[in-house]
Amino acid sequence: SGKDIHSMLIIKNGYMISETYFAPYTETTKHSQYSCSKTFTSMLIGIAQEKGLLRLNDTVASFFPNKLPKNPNANLLRMTIRDLLSMATGNDKDTFGYLSQSADWVQAFLARPVEHEPGTFFRYNTGATYMLSAILTKLTGKTALQLANEWIFDAIGIRNAQWDASPEGVSLGGTGLHITPRQMARFGLLLLNKGKWEETQLIPEDYVLEAQQKHIDTSNHINHPDWCAGYCYQMWRCSFGAYRADGMGGQFIIVFPEQNAVVVITSALGSDLVFPMDVVGRYLADALRGVEPIPENKEAQCALNSLSALCSKPERQSMPAEVETVVPWGKKIVLSEKLLGMVKTMTIYRNTIVFETDIGDGTFGYEWGAPELSLIDVQLPIRKTPCRLSFMASWKGGRLVLRVNVLEEPTTMDLTMAFANGRATIDLQSTVLLPNATIAGMYA
Repeated sequence: SGKDIHSMLIIKNGYMISETYFAPYTETTKHSQYSCSKTFTSMLIGIAQEKGLLRLNDTVASFFPNKLPKNPNANLLRMTIRDLLSMATGNDKDTFGYLSQSADWVQAFLARPVEHEPGTFFRYNTGATYMLSAILTKLTGKTALQLANEWIFDAIGIRNAQWDASPEGVSLGGTGLHITPRQMARFGLLLLNKGKWEETQLIPEDYVLEAQQKHIDTSNHINHPDWCAGYCYQMWRCSFGAYRADGMGGQFIIVFPEQNAVVVITSALGSDLVFPMDVVGRYLADALRGVEPIPENKEAQCALNSLSALCSKPERQSMPAEVETVVPWGKKIVLSEKLLGMVKTMTIYRNTIVFETDIGDGTFGYEWGAPELSLIDVQLPIRKTPCRLSFMASWKGGRLVLRVNVLEEPTTMDLTMAFANGRATIDLQSTVLLPNATIAGMYA
């Protein structure tokens, strides 16, 4: 398709019938879930309710009386856990950006205006999910990650999950969970089975059923059928009868109750975000329909296996002959401004590129037509911890294109470089998170 898809897993009747990874991503690559994290937080709320720790109609203010503003308005005092779950807090804007600029995130959320009556107005609000996480921590003294390990993950085989936290140590709730696609599939199966794993009911069945229903209209959101079908409890309804966990950049756990199926997709998509949902709705929804086993088709299975193998291990190509006389091999290119706020110079060699940064040089290998994973981790401004990069070269319209995948984030960069008259022009295009830029350079 040419789209930046990283993995696609299809589970039918409890069996993995298709599992494809697109190089450099593999079954062990952890993906940042972004807003898929919200669905995990929702299920923790359902368990907490069953344990008698809270009720969905409890007001948010009742958990944090000492952090309320001096004169809280009636809408704020009326806001409930249920409103947090359904993104119907009454806030006119997402509050999360305000939280991250504050020393006390709960207090910052409670200080935001609540312009609409809770329960009547949809606004996608990651700050609302943070409040769910904060409530769980207030009640239990444990983070959402600790509770997820204790209540869900240990039982279903999710190991070594990571969940980013606020400066106060509270799991972000609405974002920041890092797990693999197979672990996403395990969670999807748990939802498909109405909260039951093997013989153990981990999440109350009635909560899972309630959480997957439409609770508020979303027609004021993205103008697309799958974002206008309604919002559940930290999940979305789909136009084709399924429901889903949905994360920035194209991370999806799609649950098909009628088809007894789960589809997991990870990707790094910007404006193409709707592409996976269109494909799933157009092709898979009907193909997976029914609970009977899919008839064996050895020829189709063989073709699918071959395609999956090609996606996971694409063949390396030869460098085009034209490249030899155009690229300034071995010449240091001094950039007019820092690339990504950190790279000062770059030197291109055959199959390696050297970046000089404020903290030293980094040498990265690349291949033509196939990504090569870097052996060193890199600290990028989009992450608190170092991440792995891969590099792949191609030649398009007389320009060198280096595709850089950031493995731990749904981010892909294309560095398109033109060379002429002792000068270079580097055009950076990023799918998600990083700003696009065009930077000039001169040969030293």
